[in-house]
Amino acid sequence: MNYFARLRELDDAGSLLVPVERRVMILTGQSSWRSARLSPAQEAFLDAVTPPGWTALRAGFPYHAAMTGAAFEETSMIGASWRNAAQVAMSMASGEYREVVRRVLQRAMDTTQERLQIVTGSCGLQLLNCVWEELRGEAEVLALGPACFGKLRVPAEVVMGDRDGWSRLFYRGRVDRRVRCGHLDYWEVVR
Repeated sequence: MNYFARLRELDDAGSLLVPVERRVMILTGQSSWRSARLSPAQEAFLDAVTPPGWTALRAGFPYHAAMTGAAFEETSMIGASWRNAAQVAMSMASGEYREVVRRVLQRAMDTTQERLQIVTGSCGLQLLNCVWEELRGEAEVLALGPACFGKLRVPAEVVMGDRDGWSRLFYRGRVDRRVRCGHLDYWEVVR
């Protein structure tokens, strides 16, 4: 079964987006289409930035149990880039894909009672941006090394690394803070 078909078939019963008061979550492109496990660096990032009394969502998009059974798998930069580019293309060209993204992110908003913080990495900002105006609710957004095409609709704090050529190439908007890192280093640098 291909990735898009798998996303469409995910049921709400297996969603990891359960009711909480305050949530911190990461939204990036998926470097693996078999597993939505976070990398060890992303897990450590969540440990460092999640305030007391908040719930850290320890999975990536689509935040579903069916996508977290496999262990985190290191993928090649070429494979990860190809999958991320495919997700960006689907976010721009496929209404069906945008609806999947919208439905998942709306569930994150609906199940977070007080405050939701979304940390985007790379093309995660593109995924959020393509559905932002259709979402009901609020979220605080921190965009790390963004890749985003078109007008930025998301009210985000944008952080860009001084050695991040990918973000400079694929994001043309406002930058609020610059840090010393490359495209894959934000999880260790920004805390």
